[in-house]
Amino acid sequence: MDVLYKDGDNGAIIMPDDRNSRAKGYLCARFANPKFMENPTDHYPHHIITDTAASTSLLVCTGAPADRNDDGKLAARVKEFPGRKAVCGGTTSRIIARELGLQIEVELGRDNCGLPPLSRMDGFDLVTEGVLTLGRTRELLASPPKVTEQSAAGRLAHLLIDCDDIRFIVGTRLNPVHRDPSLPVELEKRGDIVREICEILRSGFGKNVTVAYL
Repeated sequence: MDVLYKDGDNGAIIMPDDRNSRAKGYLCARFANPKFMENPTDHYPHHIITDTAASTSLLVCTGAPADRNDDGKLAARVKEFPGRKAVCGGTTSRIIARELGLQIEVELGRDNCGLPPLSRMDGFDLVTEGVLTLGRTRELLASPPKVTEQSAAGRLAHLLIDCDDIRFIVGTRLNPVHRDPSLPVELEKRGDIVREICEILRSGFGKNVTVAYL
């Protein structure tokens, strides 16, 4: 659910992209004001509509379930998740689209970093290719904190940085493409890349990260 915040002082509507920083800053400023502490109800921004759990949580799905009979289980978990959502992987996105009756729109061409194109799917903040995009995302998160790259990986990195509680669902079905010995060594196993991303998010950004395997 997208949540708008209305600033009680000037009537400004704070859009979802900057809702966390501005809403938190607004409340911190209020609590720092002695007049607020004297009578909080006179100063509390009654017009702020918040759904903190949804606005700061993110679900990232990547990889198909090991058992094809669990495709519906994956889709159900995605549908029930209340926060922001990203899918990394063509097969993964097709499974979710099929199970939930959604359409996938694929952008043409590669992005400016040579990564496979983004896709669009109703109800999802981001839909990307899998292993290559995750690998580049890992590199961006491990570099200096300001991510400026305008690519699928850059967008995923921003999404991860913007959210506090991050949940990965990693499918463990083997992809025969990734077992081709002629492919570059950089094309690592999906689970290894996700584990490294989780470590960076925890140690470098203080995120609460959990991983479930399916």
